[in-house]
Amino acid sequence: MMRNAHRRSLPARAGRVCPLVMIGILLSAAGCATRMDTIRNLSEVPLERVPKAERKLTKIATDPEQHTSRRCLAVQSLVRLRGAAAIPTLAKLSGSGGSSAIRRWAVWALGDVDSPAAIGPLNAAIRSTTDRETTCRALEALAKLAEDVHGSSERTLDTLRSVNVAQGRFPDCGPICRLIGLLYPTLMTPDSLMTLVGERVAAKETVNLFVLVNWMGQYVTECEGDPENEGAARAVELLGKLAGYEPCAPVRYRSLWFLGRFADDGRRQDLYEAAKRGPDRLTKLLALWALARTDRRMLESEFRAMPPAAFPVKPGNWREAVGAARGLGEDDLEIQRCICNLLREGGGL
Repeated sequence: MMRNAHRRSLPARAGRVCPLVMIGILLSAAGCATRMDTIRNLSEVPLERVPKAERKLTKIATDPEQHTSRRCLAVQSLVRLRGAAAIPTLAKLSGSGGSSAIRRWAVWALGDVDSPAAIGPLNAAIRSTTDRETTCRALEALAKLAEDVHGSSERTLDTLRSVNVAQGRFPDCGPICRLIGLLYPTLMTPDSLMTLVGERVAAKETVNLFVLVNWMGQYVTECEGDPENEGAARAVELLGKLAGYEPCAPVRYRSLWFLGRFADDGRRQDLYEAAKRGPDRLTKLLALWALARTDRRMLESEFRAMPPAAFPVKPGNWREAVGAARGLGEDDLEIQRCICNLLREGGGL
């Protein structure tokens, strides 16, 4: 009887926590809370203690041995304490914070200081990170500083470089595209666009160059009601040069698509050269389509009978060309009909 009673009491005894252990757990939790409160309170110290508090917060924020939550709290407290004076530390953390969480908080803090001095570090953070959320936060911060960006041609160009990289890196990210749309009116100046296109062509950065071709097309489309707009004319001229850009087929195709849409007769020589000397069949066919819209007489006089060697006309080739035209991003029946007719007339398909 006594033995059974002893057995029944075992679970109750096993489930108890030693009072000393419980006290240790409570003290540890209290100590952790105290440390977090200490970090938080450093943002509200008297004026004479600000330098010491700043050094302590900077040390915590930049110490990779510290827990991430403490480092993030130190970043917040540092911004509250020093404002724009914290930008050098935030710039360092946004580029190499050691973890994506720290970079995100540093980027958020750069936007929160509301200073033009934060624009450079934000642009550097966008170009150096492959983290989608960090990019989003940096773009949100730049959107807040849009007026300051627009106030300087140098800052405009630098921000355009960063936005170009962001869209090239995350072309299908809705939030990033939306934020770029907010910045677009501020950044799209003729000078900044032309300069950046020149840089991307020289560096053969084809992904970013393709993004720029789309931006130039959008810019010209928005300026169509103003024929005297010099920026639009310069953009169309540059699209004409890119129609024969050999390193990247999508850049050629998209440039030709826009040129066909705009039908600027000043570009007919560029189209003629692309149709005659394009590096692939689709480039030549799209150039012919654009030329048909731009200068039909030149098309009929120069390309009355297309050489079979340039356009081997077979049903399979026609389907390939039509499919590639559709792959431009526009299910453009007009292009497809034009290619079909050109191939029929040129080779008797």
